[in-house]
Amino acid sequence: MKTTRRIPLQRAQKSATRSGQHAPLIDRGYLDEISGGSGSFCNAMLHNFESRGYRFLNKAGQMLMREQTAEAAKLADQMKPTAAFIGVRQYEEALANFSTALSSGQVELAGKVIRRLTRMTRQIETELTEYVQDNLQSMGWA
Repeated sequence: MKTTRRIPLQRAQKSATRSGQHAPLIDRGYLDEISGGSGSFCNAMLHNFESRGYRFLNKAGQMLMREQTAEAAKLADQMKPTAAFIGVRQYEEALANFSTALSSGQVELAGKVIRRLTRMTRQIETELTEYVQDNLQSMGWA
């Protein structure tokens, strides 16, 4: 198992914000703990998030256009465990905001949250891909 110096996520986010970079959404230390350094586990986690995340965004967007707010809120609730599994609290909070906006009839706000979730999904995908590549390189597989 590789040893890495773990920088707390909040400190890394503050540092990135000061430097003008995107603050990281994933906590590499947490991912190291749950993966146990397994490259195949990390790769499966990446593919699971990609497929579920983009499927959620597509379906939720379609439901918003059809004003199927109750179904879209249920869909967001189904996505929460995936976000929780990879430890992205901001994504979980955005999903909760999406559900809350829908339940209070604020469809326009829900649309804004979907756009934010789309940006976050892309960033998480990029960060997870980098994490998997770094993990594989450290094991000498890449």
